[in-house]
Amino acid sequence: MKQIYHFDCTHPPVVSEKMLRAELERRTIERQTAVLALAGILAHMCLIFTAIVLRPFNAMLSLICIAYVCVAISGSGAIAIVFDHKRRDLI
Repeated sequence: MKQIYHFDCTHPPVVSEKMLRAELERRTIERQTAVLALAGILAHMCLIFTAIVLRPFNAMLSLICIAYVCVAISGSGAIAIVFDHKRRDLI
């Protein structure tokens, strides 16, 4: 099979193995972050459904669940905004 990149030339190649591995690592981290964010959203949705089901039996516990979800989503949103802002500064 013919090589498209010549790593034994005198001038440095446009793409190196180190650059390719760094890109692969970056994409892996992005995928893991997206899955983690989705898991957090699903966990909050489950807690909201639990609060809805608990409403007829214990209104105070239901209110606590909904308040916790509101605070957690607000905090997660603030953290996401800060990290997105820092990432834009780095680019």
